[in-house]
Amino acid sequence: MAWITPTAETVKRRLSGPEFTSLQNAARSSGQDGATLTTETITRVVNMIRGYVGAAKNPPNILGIPGTIPDELESALGSLWLWEFITRLPGQEKLLDDRRKTLYDNAIAQLKDVSAGRFAIVPPETPGEETEQPSGPASQLISSRDNLGTRAQTAGLL
Repeated sequence: MAWITPTAETVKRRLSGPEFTSLQNAARSSGQDGATLTTETITRVVNMIRGYVGAAKNPPNILGIPGTIPDELESALGSLWLWEFITRLPGQEKLLDDRRKTLYDNAIAQLKDVSAGRFAIVPPETPGEETEQPSGPASQLISSRDNLGTRAQTAGLL
């Protein structure tokens, strides 16, 4: 499978044409540019997905080039984008029905499974730069030592 670069067309496929147009119009009527809001929301959701993907440690995931996500997570992107987009529009809460809330919750659960290594993704054909990978823990315990001191030996030190 391939990694994809989500665009407005990617998220538009998640909605009917009239619904997408209505959301764009709602953005304009609230003083926002619908196309810009669409792109900004896609960028935020892509970065969130990449954060979950890059956080997996066992097995570790390799991120693709910036702005891409595994195509296995395209549905999650659509659900998360729609939720994020609607919550940015004033007075549109009625569009966040139980079905969309369930889709949002399922997308977050899937991302948590990816991060925990319970949902495997196919590595990208073109990996991103190594510097873009989220880092692991700053320090790691290599081994531990037995505590040779006893209470009797340390009594009265404080």
